[in-house]
Amino acid sequence: MEPVPLQDVERIKASPALKVLQGPELRTIFLGMDQKRDELLFASVKGKNPFKDKRVRQAFYQAIDIETIKARVMRGASLPTALMVGPGIRGFSWSRTSACPMTWRRPRS
Repeated sequence: MEPVPLQDVERIKASPALKVLQGPELRTIFLGMDQKRDELLFASVKGKNPFKDKRVRQAFYQAIDIETIKARVMRGASLPTALMVGPGIRGFSWSRTSACPMTWRRPRS
């Protein structure tokens, strides 16, 4: 059976009648933000697009806990990178896989 849902891998491995083969998968999961339109199509915010502001995009990026997603959601079966392609795809470069540095700032009061 392919693909096996990540939450079921350990249970299937525990079965002596089954053998689980695991390996890298060539897929990319990402969060895209509409930075083009002047007004978001499906939002309660009318007349503007907050994602056109780099600070808003950076705040979203900094709010995502990549390591928790890797450990809990993907159960260690992922390789977070800063690229849209993974190892095995033309254009992938190990030197460009580190994420942007976090520059936390205290919120304004």
